[in-house]
Amino acid sequence: MLIAGEKGYAQPVRNEHSIKRARAMRKNPTSPEERLWSMLRARRYRDAKFRRQHAIGIYVVDFA
Repeated sequence: MLIAGEKGYAQPVRNEHSIKRARAMRKNPTSPEERLWSMLRARRYRDAKFRRQHAIGIYVVDFA
């Protein structure tokens, strides 16, 4: 769900429960997530920026 934000841009609705869950998941990654994150962090892959355990609405995605 999107809401109107500043300057008319659509902004996702913040879900505090998902944000708290994402923070907790960031603190306890699985082994595969840890290995992949070590390769993606700090723009090491094609100078692209990634986020891990990112809340999008009611969902938490592993990498975005």
